[in-house]
Amino acid sequence: MIDGAERVTAITVTDDTVKTPDGLYIGMSETELTQITGQTPGVGGILTTADGTAERNITVQDGEVKAITYVPAE
Repeated sequence: MIDGAERVTAITVTDDTVKTPDGLYIGMSETELTQITGQTPGVGGILTTADGTAERNITVQDGEVKAITYVPAE
């Protein structure tokens, strides 16, 4: 609960059957990720993007996407 109300604070995708609207998916290579986003993961293998409604944290390990987490904007 946040401020007395139940809220979704994050959604993490780790299932390789799901694709994001822009084509990201679990198991894609870091090279493919960079081609789609135009960015490379930073320290700790995390790439963060934002669109005003949510922040997206993409976890890359051993050269492939392992998780995609959406955190709603405040």
